[in-house]
Amino acid sequence: MNAFRLSELLTLRDSRLFWVVLLLSTLPLWLTPYLPFVDVPQHAAQVASLHELLRGNPVFTSNFWINWFTPYVVGYLLLFIVSSVLPIVAATKVVLAASIVAIPLMTGLLLREMGADERLKWLAIPASYSVALYWGFFEYVVATPVALAFLVLTIRFERRPTLRYGLGIGAFGIMLFFCHVVALGFASLLCLTYLAAKNWRSPRRLIACCLPYAAPLPIMAVWMTRILATDSAVANAPTTFGTVHGRLLNLFEQLAGLDAYAFGLGLLIVVAVLFLPVVAGYRVSRAPERWLLFVVGLAVYFSFPEFAQNTAFLYQRLAVFLIPLWLVVWESPSKPSRYLFGTVTLVVLAAWLGVNTERFTGFGHDAQAFESVLAQASPGRRLAGMLVCNASRYFSNPVYLHFAAWYQAQSAGVADISFATTHPSVVRYSDMSAPRLSDRESWLPFEFSWSKDGGDTYDYYLVCSHSNVSEQLFKDHVRSVGLVAHQGEWWLYQNNARSLHEVSVAAQPRPCPQCEEASAEPTSRPFPQHE
Repeated sequence: MNAFRLSELLTLRDSRLFWVVLLLSTLPLWLTPYLPFVDVPQHAAQVASLHELLRGNPVFTSNFWINWFTPYVVGYLLLFIVSSVLPIVAATKVVLAASIVAIPLMTGLLLREMGADERLKWLAIPASYSVALYWGFFEYVVATPVALAFLVLTIRFERRPTLRYGLGIGAFGIMLFFCHVVALGFASLLCLTYLAAKNWRSPRRLIACCLPYAAPLPIMAVWMTRILATDSAVANAPTTFGTVHGRLLNLFEQLAGLDAYAFGLGLLIVVAVLFLPVVAGYRVSRAPERWLLFVVGLAVYFSFPEFAQNTAFLYQRLAVFLIPLWLVVWESPSKPSRYLFGTVTLVVLAAWLGVNTERFTGFGHDAQAFESVLAQASPGRRLAGMLVCNASRYFSNPVYLHFAAWYQAQSAGVADISFATTHPSVVRYSDMSAPRLSDRESWLPFEFSWSKDGGDTYDYYLVCSHSNVSEQLFKDHVRSVGLVAHQGEWWLYQNNARSLHEVSVAAQPRPCPQCEEASAEPTSRPFPQHE
């Protein structure tokens, strides 16, 4: 009986096993107090600020306004709802975990609608940890399964192109715009490609089927006109395309789901996703609507800009869609290998999950120092983040780049740098010209200027550095700050000139004999280099 059960599981047709593996794939998110996804702290801070604005908190009403007309609003509202019943960090994990699970689920649904072998959805599980997820593009991560659902609905609409279904498609497209405009654009192109592949012999039917996809265009035009007229950074931004080499590397990371970590395992996963269907006896489908989607998607990926309209990592975001499109290409084998596909897939997934679990656990251990130091900052104040060391040994991206924003997300204070200076954000600064830390200082903290960047307006300065670099950061104003707490690579300073609550020495996260000496006699040390 046990042998029969094992052989049944190896066919990968047991939906319960699929759900178990899907849920296990989200386990790493819960093994660390803070997520190692670069931009996520900023998005959490946006939603926490929205809560404070709607509560009428004067710290926020005097500094910010709500921008409801943004293509990020659906993701923010979803997180807003969940964070109304859960703490913001837990709410962020719940929404991202649901988005991770939704990508293989929607891939399976897409395979079924296309008449492909639904078991191929197992190969989409590593890709759910997308390049966009590791960079913390919260709204795009939320929008990805929604965009895949748009393609699924298009397949059903093409079979029954009724007026009611067409109106639904138009409404769904508008909703997808408010999830993410790039996801809408790419998904719409795929939908139109599918309709063309199915109806190229019937031009009238093709045109009729395509009409609902124009529904978001007026809203997009109004939004784009408004942005170009009011934001010079967008209007004057250059357009760059990057290199083919960079696109291939990005595609490798996306296929592996490991952000360039553990190259050997990443290579194994990439080989499995690309070639396991061939080894297992699958063949390329002759149906044009199956392979044309992948061809068009790949062509757009290799021709899309890397940077445009003051937005970076554009083509990198599209890679997550290529995996479902690749799997759709394959037709079920006439004589399938009984256990090969399932055995190899489960072994690869077990190794991937093991490595992810290990590195998220290690990162969580390191993040405890940050959590302890940040706890010493009184709530409701202003904090400047100066992340000299912004990377972790467990991840290839600068995961600490926006960690200072967790103060705004959790402590009802204001932290810079802030996404409140960017046009798609739901919470924007009222006075965009006020002196504050800019994006430049987030990457080059030693260029901080006390006078130019409003150093005297901050109550706290959160520094990540391997050593005491207060003299290099604060320069002539080093005597204006005092060290409050230090643990590991994290240092918290306060502005001596501003009225602050007393911080008990006993409450500091760890005895720090050098703190008093470092505050009084700052030393000059070399800039720490990262590996």
